[in-house]
Amino acid sequence: RLPGAAKRLEVWSFNLRTEFRDTEDGADGWSKRRDGVARLIHTRKPDLVCVQEATEAMLAHLVEHGSGQDYAWAATSRDPARPDETAGFLWRPGRLQLESRTCAWLAPEGVATGRPAWDAMCPRTFETALFSICGEDPLAFCVLNTHLDHEGVQARLESAKLIATAVAKGAREQPACAQIVCGDFNSPKGGGNAVYRLLTAPESAGGAGLRDAFREAPVQNMVQSTIHKFQGTEFESVRGDGTVELVQDSDHIESNGERFGDAAHIDWALCRDSDGEGVRLRPVKCEVVLDQLESGRWPSDHFPLSVVFEVVQTQ
Repeated sequence: RLPGAAKRLEVWSFNLRTEFRDTEDGADGWSKRRDGVARLIHTRKPDLVCVQEATEAMLAHLVEHGSGQDYAWAATSRDPARPDETAGFLWRPGRLQLESRTCAWLAPEGVATGRPAWDAMCPRTFETALFSICGEDPLAFCVLNTHLDHEGVQARLESAKLIATAVAKGAREQPACAQIVCGDFNSPKGGGNAVYRLLTAPESAGGAGLRDAFREAPVQNMVQSTIHKFQGTEFESVRGDGTVELVQDSDHIESNGERFGDAAHIDWALCRDSDGEGVRLRPVKCEVVLDQLESGRWPSDHFPLSVVFEVVQTQ
């Protein structure tokens, strides 16, 4: 049949900065930011927010302190023994229906669930959710959300391999379903980064076959770095957390001579169309969200990323 009408879908990737640093963060602690973050999300109304560093209690607060029943949440602690950080989801039930969700740990076989793997400092997960866009002709898509380790260089690469395998498996098992991958990868795009290369390389070359939404659509508010450590647009450091080295100016130039302003970004929004006929994703607008709280402080130590997709059923 002919392609259906396109539906708009706004997806955010948002590292919220954990509540466990509340005292250390002082005026930027979660207890002082949380109501403002809830207002930001409920005012801007993205359809789906892929969160990093959020605990279940943080997500519950964001839902409960909004306006009405605008959002629902689902997430799994990376440590099964205690409430810890998650890579979960906030979504608008009036726009999206959650069909299924799973959580997997980024670790090789034999590592106990909830334990760090390779050279990682923390246990790490990726959560996968299948959503359908509400309406007379619902469209389904799969979203994978993750937060790679800030210390483990080997762990970041090995985790990317597991994510690439998961994306390929998803394409095989649900060939009519498009995929979105969001997260804090603790890896800058530029400088020949192995994690970025792996996830954006074609599947035939051993990659995940993902496209970078921020390199396909116009970007509003392009900034040097998506992590800013509560300094906002004044942040100029070449270091992130742990072993994360942000790129130098020369790393903004790719091997083909093309220059990208997002080379130092460690928060990414990637996508892949369904294999064959099915659902197509076309990024039409990207934004680094620079909204500040009423206090003038920043919602987090990372900027949220927003991507507006046109979603089309092609069969």
